[in-house]
Amino acid sequence: FSLLYYGIFVPNTALAKLGTGIPGDERWMQGVMYALTTLMRDPVLPLICGLGIAVGLRRDGTRGLASGVAAYLVYVLWIGGDFMMGRFFTVPAFASTLILARTLARIEARPSRRLAGALLASTALLALGSPRPTWSVPSSKKAPPGSKDERGIADEQAFWYPASGLLGRTLEAPGISSKYRDKGEAELPGGVSKRGSVGYLGYFADPSAHIVDWFALTDPLLARLPAKRAVPWRQGHFTRKIPEGYIASLEHGDNRIEDPKLAKMYDDIVLVTRGPLFSSERLAAIWRLNTKWRDSHERFASFRYPAKKKVKLADGGSKASSFGPSGLWISTGKRGEASRFVVELTGPAAYSISFRKKGKIRGEVEVSVFGKGGFESIEIELSEGARESGYDTIVILPLRGKKSTWRARRFSLE
Repeated sequence: FSLLYYGIFVPNTALAKLGTGIPGDERWMQGVMYALTTLMRDPVLPLICGLGIAVGLRRDGTRGLASGVAAYLVYVLWIGGDFMMGRFFTVPAFASTLILARTLARIEARPSRRLAGALLASTALLALGSPRPTWSVPSSKKAPPGSKDERGIADEQAFWYPASGLLGRTLEAPGISSKYRDKGEAELPGGVSKRGSVGYLGYFADPSAHIVDWFALTDPLLARLPAKRAVPWRQGHFTRKIPEGYIASLEHGDNRIEDPKLAKMYDDIVLVTRGPLFSSERLAAIWRLNTKWRDSHERFASFRYPAKKKVKLADGGSKASSFGPSGLWISTGKRGEASRFVVELTGPAAYSISFRKKGKIRGEVEVSVFGKGGFESIEIELSEGARESGYDTIVILPLRGKKSTWRARRFSLE
């Protein structure tokens, strides 16, 4: 059904959140932090999941469901978790509850029933001891401090409850009170606009309004483009660069996208999302989206670095170059004989320095600068692969630190 109706096996949100260009090890680390944050701030969910897996794997009737819960949680870690604390634990927690309920129903011995009752009572006490139980009434119309940590993992319940929580409503103001509702109701009927956080906004907007979600969660074209590189990045909030001509295409109803290859992919997307359901043209477009365009995040990789700073090696970097998350791209021409790259960088920050040929990485190292404010000289021995294959570009990308500290100068090959 999903493939026939939507033109793809997975939801559009999966394309938007996974086709980002973020390395796998970074996603794993973020996923682990997501799990730890949930464990510390909402321990009931992980506890139920752990009990469900442990109990379910020991019984034939629940082993398949328990395996599914375990696989689901591994997938959550692999994708980098979520920005909503606990959200991706709710489905496995529900499945684990079914496992525990089925197991308890088969227990007949009284000591075991007492143990089961003690476990349930302990779980209830943990829930009652939560800093903000679901049924509590907010003491303020604003989200409490500390509802979002340094990795962008937020207690979204605490953030949204003042605006939409059931017990927070009054007879005088029973509806949802949010600035996003106000923005949605202000959208012009039939108009085209660019927005983020389109939940409430899109719900309350006129049905004829077209809202381009720059996070790509609701946009089938942007979801197939890589996200803008961000440092640090926040799961679920990956901004896309809007292609030239895309807004005009939506406003006028024809394809005005300037990039020829991207325009062809957009033609197929329009057919799949708006064409007659069983037409041969639409079915052919579905095939192309899942074959020809399946590597679109790599094919249109330039969208990941929309604000890259370009300089030439021949200039020598006599003047300091400041750059953002898209990095500093140093054009070298065809080089392969040098054995060392020298550059001065500022800190405190960490950088990735890669040597590329026609866009492909031939060698890469990570360096850290611990000094504050001043420049520090960095010397890098080129890998054998980079020297043998040659390279035409040296790319310096920031990994950590503040944008104000990302600067480079006096770069050369020796």
